[in-house]
Amino acid sequence: MIKLNKALLMLSRIENNQFDATQTVDFNSVIHEACEELADLIEFRGITLEVLEHGKFSADFNMDLVKILISNLLRNAINYNKSKNGFIKIDIHKDFFTIANSGKNTALQAENIFDRFHKENTAVNSNGLGLSIVKTIIETNKTISINYSYLNNFHIFKIQKL
Repeated sequence: MIKLNKALLMLSRIENNQFDATQTVDFNSVIHEACEELADLIEFRGITLEVLEHGKFSADFNMDLVKILISNLLRNAINYNKSKNGFIKIDIHKDFFTIANSGKNTALQAENIFDRFHKENTAVNSNGLGLSIVKTIIETNKTISINYSYLNNFHIFKIQKL
């Protein structure tokens, strides 16, 4: 209940524009920081993590929201990964970055995955708000977008500049 309450409060704060201070954020650094923070969990789950940098992705954004955005996407990639021999690939370019993970061998319902309380798998310890928070954060900034795709057995979330 505490986690659910915190997530709902976070959504409310984001929707009410309570994170207004922006700066040019180096997403590459935030991604590396999040990967370090979750390294033990990634290792415990037996997931291989690969981060490829082909450029520097930066945007004017609220730093706290970027940290939440990256953390939620990475935690989603961990939680919904294969139980053995899973893989997460983060590919960073100047105008976009992707976070791709192995997992369920079929595409997710793209029209529903960003909905509040939507869960693809009830076995995962989730409140169904992580991707809803991600989408809400993206919507606070009109210079980037997010989309989901499924390709070559990978679930891919792409964040790109508009």
